[in-house]
Amino acid sequence: MAWCNTGMDLALDQLSVDGVSYTRNDNLLGKGGFGVVFSGYGSDGSNVAIKYQFICERNPKDRLLEEYRIHRDLTKSDTHGHVVRFIGMDETPKSISFVLELAPQSLFDKLKARSVTPEDAQNYFHSLINGIQFMHSKMYVHCDVKPENLLICDGTLKIADFGKAKKMGNKNQKYKNGECIGTKEYAAPELWKEQNVQGQPLDIWCAGIVLLQLTQSPLEFRAVADNSDKKYARWVELAKGGKQTRADFCYKFKPATTALLKRMLSEEPGHRISIEGIKQDPCFTGETAVRKRKATGNTVKAAKKGKN
Repeated sequence: MAWCNTGMDLALDQLSVDGVSYTRNDNLLGKGGFGVVFSGYGSDGSNVAIKYQFICERNPKDRLLEEYRIHRDLTKSDTHGHVVRFIGMDETPKSISFVLELAPQSLFDKLKARSVTPEDAQNYFHSLINGIQFMHSKMYVHCDVKPENLLICDGTLKIADFGKAKKMGNKNQKYKNGECIGTKEYAAPELWKEQNVQGQPLDIWCAGIVLLQLTQSPLEFRAVADNSDKKYARWVELAKGGKQTRADFCYKFKPATTALLKRMLSEEPGHRISIEGIKQDPCFTGETAVRKRKATGNTVKAAKKGKN
């Protein structure tokens, strides 16, 4: 069977990992420029996802093997379920395939369906920050944190897709900007300005954009972190103390959420809040919710009763 968009050979319908045979079915979970993901099942009765990745000049084998090593190593040391579990790998001359923990939905799916509740938003934000902290503690940066790469497994958000991830020699290590641009709408502003960038602040910026999206329903803010983008330029103005108006996308945000977003989405990476700082913020500790709860009929009745 050939995947028409990539020319990928998917003849490897069955993979064997550690004595377990895994078979894909025809349920397509997702697709990208260089690969596809199907659901599958193991001879041990497990349900899995099988990710086929096409080897080509723009998606070289050594990069895929690096992704394999990073995902494998993170899984080995992940005792709290921060990342989608890596089960095994197989390859053909044309593709490399990963067997992964099955996650039926991504955060993107839930945001698109407008099915993220305020309670979900709080829990997902917790999981995201804890997951990034775990990656950084193992000396990796992700570089492409976005809702499509955040999967929901049994109600828990987990980090996936380590194709852009980098190993850090030290926590202040810098990389060439071209190595770290994942998806432009989630790319930090320094990636468009500087030749060499520090890794950890990039993930903080991405997490800030995800928090921004968790806070909105429906999604309103889509911008590229460049001053030529009017929405981004307006955000920079607000972050520096500009007065909000009713026309601003963040006008209805909780003040505590806006304050945290200003620190996560600081234009200067050196001024961006750290993971440790986020975990001490009221939006993380639960002293205040990241997203307003909609008033229910009972809430409205109680409010009216209190006025009488």
